[in-house]
Amino acid sequence: MQRQWIGLSISGDEVSVEQLPQAPHPSAPCFLQSIDLEIGFMRRGYESSEQFNADDMASTFVKAFNRVVMAVDEILVFEFHGHNLKAIVKSVALAELAAKQQRGVATQLPELHNTMGVVMENTDVTFMKSGTIKIKSSAKK
Repeated sequence: MQRQWIGLSISGDEVSVEQLPQAPHPSAPCFLQSIDLEIGFMRRGYESSEQFNADDMASTFVKAFNRVVMAVDEILVFEFHGHNLKAIVKSVALAELAAKQQRGVATQLPELHNTMGVVMENTDVTFMKSGTIKIKSSAKK
């Protein structure tokens, strides 16, 4: 999925990777207040009669991806109740502390700060269905 997301082939493309700085560095990725995910089954055409609870899925997602940087249009897979689910990050909103983190200091990659951030325990996760998956609405929203 990562190779598909960044557009690399399996036959020899190369990419340079650098570690992102950590907070409180001003160029560090900000924490996410919220993240919107389009979610469906990993296997195309797969159907299940199970209705997935959005609150339980959000909790599972945050536990699995806590402290992981997510970016808009990123494609990822996670397991929920024995099903492999494919998720695409549709949008992110930065936590309010992000503005304080960036205040008064120019960042090296300012355009990325609005399209990526770190999942934290308090990140609000919203799921939008894709395909045949059945999602039970969140009791919190």
